[in-house]
Amino acid sequence: MEYPNSVNKIVDTVTAVIEHQIKLDALLSSGPASYYLEKIKLYADVLFNKFSPFTVGSKIKLNKDVGSLLTKDSGWYCYRKMLYLGATGTVQEVDINSNKKFVAYVIFDEEFSVNDSESAKYYKEDDKGLFCFSEDDLEVLDKPLDKIKDIKLSAMELASLALERFSEESGTKCKGFSFVKHNPHSMLMGAYGGYEEAKKE
Repeated sequence: MEYPNSVNKIVDTVTAVIEHQIKLDALLSSGPASYYLEKIKLYADVLFNKFSPFTVGSKIKLNKDVGSLLTKDSGWYCYRKMLYLGATGTVQEVDINSNKKFVAYVIFDEEFSVNDSESAKYYKEDDKGLFCFSEDDLEVLDKPLDKIKDIKLSAMELASLALERFSEESGTKCKGFSFVKHNPHSMLMGAYGGYEEAKKE
């Protein structure tokens, strides 16, 4: 008696699962499964924390006018006015898409939709949604100074970043920085010196 097609498929699938389980057991025989799971977790941590341009909590802005690119059949069309060049938000989740690009799920500082009559509806914090964007669409606004060693910046870029951060934290404007032979460390010290001088005024 021949089994129905669905039963044949189930039997074939179960057989394949058993065969793969045997192979998996052989691989795991050299160490506990927890060891390999910890390694996989470590790989993910390094990938997202060291190589991703943004992390959860990063402040970002759109580097293009996304709203102008939306068509009426887009699910985001009613949000076209808020997705303008420079719109700012905060990263809530980080992932990787099928194009091997980092993506961020963002809550924007200001979320609103518009209807056909261009009347705007603004959303409260608890009612805001997530918008998913590729790393190509975003610019990170808050690159922490303690992570600069992981970012390949030139000495001049490094000092400029230091100046921006010190100015933001102090509420004053740093006068400038001094450096010796483009040494990043001396630039940082010079920037800090400018910050200290600005505080005294």
